[in-house]
Amino acid sequence: METGKTISMSAIVEMEITNEEFMDSFVPTFNALASRPSNPKSGKLKYAIKRTLDGVQKAGKSYSEEKRELFEEHALKDDNGNPKTDEQENYLFETPNLRKECFEKLKKLNAKKIKVSVYPISLDDLSEAAQLSIGQEIALRGFIKENAEIEDMVAAGK
Repeated sequence: METGKTISMSAIVEMEITNEEFMDSFVPTFNALASRPSNPKSGKLKYAIKRTLDGVQKAGKSYSEEKRELFEEHALKDDNGNPKTDEQENYLFETPNLRKECFEKLKKLNAKKIKVSVYPISLDDLSEAAQLSIGQEIALRGFIKENAEIEDMVAAGK
């Protein structure tokens, strides 16, 4: 019995993005999308979010650890060898040059391209489940795939 519906399955893909774009744009928009309440049309979106969450968490944790290590490596140390911070938990540096060097390395870390595992959703399915601004769609560009791209991925067995 034919129902006239086409079922398309996609797979986890690698989205390439810089650390800065990921942390400043993708993660906040993804989290806002994930925290939206379910509705009768959000099943595909919620499934894509669930399948993508692990990749997003791993990439975020990796970036946070690298950033922490970078700052702790350059920070002023106390008598026990622990990095010193001020009242607002900002790292303190022994010299302005060490601070400058640390922030130059942070710029490189932020510009570094990473691959994040995502389960893409079509723009049509996303639009059916949630109304997003153009800025939000741009922030999620690696998570959103055009219908033709998903069909090509399915045909290729990806």
